[in-house]
Amino acid sequence: MDPLVTVSLLIRNHSQYIEACLKTVLAQTYKNLQVIVTDNDSTDDSVDIVRSRFPLVRLVCNKKNLGYSGGHNKAIRMSDGAYFMALNPDVFMTPRFIEEKVRRFEEDPSVGMVDGKLLRAEFRNGKVIATGMIDSTGLLLKKNRKNTERGSGERDRGQYENQDFVFGPFGAAPMYRRKMLEDTKLGEEYFDEDFFAYREEVDLAWRGQLRGWKCLYVPQAVACHIHAYNPETRKSQPRSLRRMQFRNRYFLMIKNDRMRDMVLHLPYILGFELMALAYVLVREPFLIRGYCEVLKAMPRMRKKRRLVCGMRTVPDGAIRRWFV
Repeated sequence: MDPLVTVSLLIRNHSQYIEACLKTVLAQTYKNLQVIVTDNDSTDDSVDIVRSRFPLVRLVCNKKNLGYSGGHNKAIRMSDGAYFMALNPDVFMTPRFIEEKVRRFEEDPSVGMVDGKLLRAEFRNGKVIATGMIDSTGLLLKKNRKNTERGSGERDRGQYENQDFVFGPFGAAPMYRRKMLEDTKLGEEYFDEDFFAYREEVDLAWRGQLRGWKCLYVPQAVACHIHAYNPETRKSQPRSLRRMQFRNRYFLMIKNDRMRDMVLHLPYILGFELMALAYVLVREPFLIRGYCEVLKAMPRMRKKRRLVCGMRTVPDGAIRRWFV
């Protein structure tokens, strides 16, 4: 029998996307699915849409917004699947998306994470319009400690058609082996809830790599993604989200990085820090609060760092090779 896959769809005021997204879930060629829709205290008609149009889907309503981390953590604890996919509501999968991922998991037990090819799309009048541009083919981690999506913004000309290993899966539709999630959790948290939103999938991938788990990019698993947050749309995003995105980079470094690697890449890190500080002071001074939040969270981050260091099973070079 095919292993059970849990699909965790996290929503918050996403009424415009929910029906189209869930239809692609239910149209998957892989049928052994457990679908959990978690609502993070929506104020629109998101919940009503799920209840009325998808009555067989399990719906969980949170009384407050738990963020990406808290929302998916709750779903993981409720799930029964051998594999867990965290799905954004603005992702629209091709029919074989899940099947292609599961097949790669089953072929290699050392693979703890699988990512697919996400293509940028627009959403007009209830229809998904492909743009021909790549959104992500897996996560890259730069020497300045910024993460980015491989291929993002490039026109899809078939340059990412080879299956290969990447640092981690992009957070819009990552799939994880449940065994890896249990192996890398800190306390009762799989995704770090201090992050709330943004970069939490990078943090989880980093822990997975430290434990020797691999992330495989599967180009046959294709989906379209609206991707509301990117450098081109940054200024249209709420300040709170921009602050979290800024702050969480430091959380990543404090928790997971090795001092010797930071020293090795110091010119890249310092160069970025100087540019970031100048940008904050001139363009977005409200981000100064992000520095303050990092200092306030330092005791918790240091405690988590000790836990992460204690779980490490790979040599330094195994992580260092991923910095580009």
